[in-house]
Amino acid sequence: MLTIHLAQLAQDLLAAPTPTPSGPAPAPAKVGFNFDGIGNVLKYQIGPIILTVLGLGIASRAAKGDWAKTLTTSAIAIVGILFIAGGITLMAAGPWLVNLIFN
Repeated sequence: MLTIHLAQLAQDLLAAPTPTPSGPAPAPAKVGFNFDGIGNVLKYQIGPIILTVLGLGIASRAAKGDWAKTLTTSAIAIVGILFIAGGITLMAAGPWLVNLIFN
């Protein structure tokens, strides 16, 4: 008896029409990285901390009289900052460059 009841219930569920949503279709979700948010975090939170630590290191070496190490550290830091800025610029301008080259 229970088997017959479950079989009838399964047939009723399979025979029921599939409900369709009413109204306009929802907009597709935006997929991808939030580059603006990543840039803002680097610019306003991580960048000042890195520059502060770097400045303290340079100031402490300069106070000790190690001018050669101070200048070397400063040059390496400037080159590193330029590489980071170039990478961020390429991330932002990359799609534009690809469209410019291949179109």
